[in-house]
Amino acid sequence: EGLNVPLSLHDSGSPRIPSFGDRMDSHTTGHILSHPFEAMSAMAGLIWFGVAENFPKLRVVHVEADAGWAPYWLQRMEQHYDFSGKAEHPHMKKTPTEYFKQNFFVAARGDEMTLKAAVDL
Repeated sequence: EGLNVPLSLHDSGSPRIPSFGDRMDSHTTGHILSHPFEAMSAMAGLIWFGVAENFPKLRVVHVEADAGWAPYWLQRMEQHYDFSGKAEHPHMKKTPTEYFKQNFFVAARGDEMTLKAAVDL
């Protein structure tokens, strides 16, 4: 945050990651799923565990996972914030979507079918 430069995240994209590597038998299937899963996991951690709250000027960009997953992911986080997140994470002064808009960017491809939904965020 103090350097005033964005932090770029790029996950492994490997089918060998522990969370689901046993279920993926090829690079293709692992690559399809691992990028958005890893993006969601990394950025959710930064939101739910106080990094976005404690460093409001920090800018984080996630690359190579495209952007279409973001609307669905934010919807899920908003549902859980209302259901149990406020109680489990009382340090959060904003909603997950507010933190996302404050701190995060995702790289997108121009040919994504879901690009409009992601841009509308």
